[in-house]
Amino acid sequence: MLNGKRILVAPLDWGLGHATRCVPIVQALQARGAHVVLGADGGPLELLRGEFPDLEHVRIPGAHIRYSRSRSQLWSMLRQFPAMLRSVQAEQALFDRLRGELKLDGVVSDQRFGVRSPDLPSVLITHQVFPFTPIAQPALRKLNLRHIARFHRCWVMDEPMAP
Repeated sequence: MLNGKRILVAPLDWGLGHATRCVPIVQALQARGAHVVLGADGGPLELLRGEFPDLEHVRIPGAHIRYSRSRSQLWSMLRQFPAMLRSVQAEQALFDRLRGELKLDGVVSDQRFGVRSPDLPSVLITHQVFPFTPIAQPALRKLNLRHIARFHRCWVMDEPMAP
């Protein structure tokens, strides 16, 4: 049981999918007695606050990613890659400050690589352990696995009975 443990749930803010995926996670944590703190920005924070109006929340801004109008997102994402890396660094700096202020006991991060700590139980939720790209596949796979390894656990939410 997680009686009274303060757990931050922080979904990525690239649309509402990550926040929607976190709704049953928040419910499961609450059912186990955790005190959940929501960490998001924009639409995802609005969605989660609508679902859980009584929960404590904190704003965690992210990178403002723009999707291409074309079918392929490759070049759009490549151009924005430096901004994504800076966003991870900014998330880490903010989280280092917030974890003490919020007196957190753990964190569940949905695809936010900067929201974690080596000395705090940290779970990453992802669906892209091995993302496919037509170029630089080995380098991107290695980078992704290195980021995942910084978490204590990785939940891959592709199965109906996933945690």
